[in-house]
Amino acid sequence: MVVFTRLLFCIFLLIALKGSAAHEPFPIGARAAGLAGAAVTLSDVWSSRNNVAGIASLKKVEIGIFAENRFNVTAFTTVGLQAVLPTKKLGSIGVDLSRFGDQWYNEQRLGIGFGHRLGTVNIGIKADLLQTHIDKIVEAI
Repeated sequence: MVVFTRLLFCIFLLIALKGSAAHEPFPIGARAAGLAGAAVTLSDVWSSRNNVAGIASLKKVEIGIFAENRFNVTAFTTVGLQAVLPTKKLGSIGVDLSRFGDQWYNEQRLGIGFGHRLGTVNIGIKADLLQTHIDKIVEAI
């Protein structure tokens, strides 16, 4: 019982730290935006960012470009480029590049993922590289 309690506490701690560690951007793509961000079940080029397992269902090479400006404020602009390359036997390989922000604060993300279909189930794994830039703000008194 003590081991189970400790394990449960560690899982809870990891989830809590993950939630406060970074800013997680909204799902991208027109279909995801039209569904208020509910993009988990979609299988399209945007799955390389939203749910990498979804790229396993793609049969041809797909490339997508995305741009969004929230509230007409430059600081809330997101641009992205996605590409998916299906293979005949192994599955699909997806790459996504995105940028959020302006000159004072911005995030660049590079992600490489792999999706594979096992019967009726899609599985996926992805690695992201996130670079965050915060410019110096000098305040004159």
